[in-house]
Amino acid sequence: MTRVAFISFRLKALDGVSTEAEKRIGILGEWGFEVHRVAGYIPGSGENDHVIPRLNDRDPEIEMFNAGLFQRQGGGDEVLAELRRLVAAIGESLTMVLDQISPDLCICENVFTTPLNIPFTMALGGYLGERRLPCVAVHHGPAWEHPGYGQCVNEDIAGSYFPVSLTQIRHVTTSEWGRRELLRRTGLAASLLPDCHDFDQTRGLDDFNASLRRDLRVPEDETMFLDPAGHGADNCRRQLRFAAEYARASGTRVWLVTTGSHGAHEREAVDVSARTNDPPVEVVSIPGWVGGRRRDPSARSPYDLHDLYARCDLVILPAHGEVLGDPVLESAMHRKPLLVTGHPALEELRAFGFQFLNMDPDAVEHLWRLMEHPQLLNEMLGRNYDLGRKHFSLDEMRRRLMDILEASLVRD
Repeated sequence: MTRVAFISFRLKALDGVSTEAEKRIGILGEWGFEVHRVAGYIPGSGENDHVIPRLNDRDPEIEMFNAGLFQRQGGGDEVLAELRRLVAAIGESLTMVLDQISPDLCICENVFTTPLNIPFTMALGGYLGERRLPCVAVHHGPAWEHPGYGQCVNEDIAGSYFPVSLTQIRHVTTSEWGRRELLRRTGLAASLLPDCHDFDQTRGLDDFNASLRRDLRVPEDETMFLDPAGHGADNCRRQLRFAAEYARASGTRVWLVTTGSHGAHEREAVDVSARTNDPPVEVVSIPGWVGGRRRDPSARSPYDLHDLYARCDLVILPAHGEVLGDPVLESAMHRKPLLVTGHPALEELRAFGFQFLNMDPDAVEHLWRLMEHPQLLNEMLGRNYDLGRKHFSLDEMRRRLMDILEASLVRD
């Protein structure tokens, strides 16, 4: 039996990387592979799940290291000494776990993409190089989309590990734009494995989620916007401005529900909105509230993300590369209108015929017009659903994943 180790910062969680990894894990399980998870955080971990806390970028020790890295902009003897110590410690833990699993293939989800946990990335790169293990490196959101990281990462480290260049590693991107950019910036060729969904699992209003709005204290006759990814302060302000304009145009209160947590800047934006908007915009931040499935013991409610989609009126998605695929296709799957800002990967989806609302000065008018003409809205949402089912089903993921595995498991 072929053993595969999925490796990331977090797995079985609610973030987009975990969500896509779980689909691939399920498919490999169907095909008879022995699948293991190796991550810093794995809620509800089972027999083949291996938790190494320091792999999680939210581990206190890693957060402290990252804080020092940012403050010193990638340099300083103390930072470099701590980096060497963490690389050695994490490398020891990884070696113990991976030698025990003895995988035939490692699938690394975003580890060699975004420098969230540089000691982990360096330790894993060293292990793969020493063992010459076949590896698939999946890139959900490239480092160059996060300019703040570019200011703090040592150039030698950035060039050597983001992404790492080893002969046994097959690189994979989730968009054609990402694949072109990877080749242009690094010279590395990549395969394409877009985010995909089971379009037979569309979730609507049912007896289970009928009380979701009440549990969130969102009235049934008021408008609920969903941000399923959770973003930074600038994006939060942008969302609030749109929500406030829509509230004024419609004369109804708008609730902005986000699965992310709000930091100081977001709280400031929320406070400003609460003081200046009439009708008001209410922000409900619910990190950890929904689970990966219904009645997930790791969640604070019995609902899952699909229930949030089912009960919202509109999905709002600022541009952010690593989370584009899932919310876009989930919106199509659940037949919800999607409000977006510009991003090259979105143009790929528009080329298939998907229709989104642009977050521009006319966005409120366009949305209001659609809401006033439900037949036009339903036709648009129906087309998005049909396109998603045709081009981004799990069968498409199976086909592409099989090609990648066959190529990756051929040893030199």
